[in-house]
Amino acid sequence: DAESSFLNAVNGSSVSDEIYYLLYKAALGKEDYAKAEEYIRSAVEIKNHSVEYYIELGNLLGSQEKFYEAEKVFLKALSLNENDALIKKGLGKVYFNRGEFGKAADLFENVDDDSGETAEFLAECYSQLGNNTRAREIIESLIARGFKRQNYFQFLGGQYEEAGDRERAYRHYKEAVDMEGGSSEIYY
Repeated sequence: DAESSFLNAVNGSSVSDEIYYLLYKAALGKEDYAKAEEYIRSAVEIKNHSVEYYIELGNLLGSQEKFYEAEKVFLKALSLNENDALIKKGLGKVYFNRGEFGKAADLFENVDDDSGETAEFLAECYSQLGNNTRAREIIESLIARGFKRQNYFQFLGGQYEEAGDRERAYRHYKEAVDMEGGSSEIYY
């Protein structure tokens, strides 16, 4: 295939980190995660101060549920740039997926992204930690910022129902159903 031909052509020559990065992206596109990991590790080996490569490697390992390896990679990246939001988000997802919600929340609290994804993780962390008030505040803040997603209203409905506030629960469940285009008749 093209990758093998390319690597044979440069055999004995020095392959740059940029070439390995391009090969990594190509392998990702083909969903060949083993090759992708091999290539991004080679890029990291050549350019071991590249936060971007560490983030790519950490995210790849996390997507393969290699959470302890991903943690090590993200911690190395954090040692290179302790303020990088993408590192904190990636490491937070690792802790989240390992059920370490307190650690994840500490990291997510310091990340603001325009998509609202980090706030969703943060709200779920607080929910898992039993701080439903804080979880609701985060989701309500997202809605106030214009992120009106059906799952947010479902989440709030569940939170308020659990808290015994049937009126608010109903209102949020109704909003979720109305967003789906379904019947707004809700019984519980």
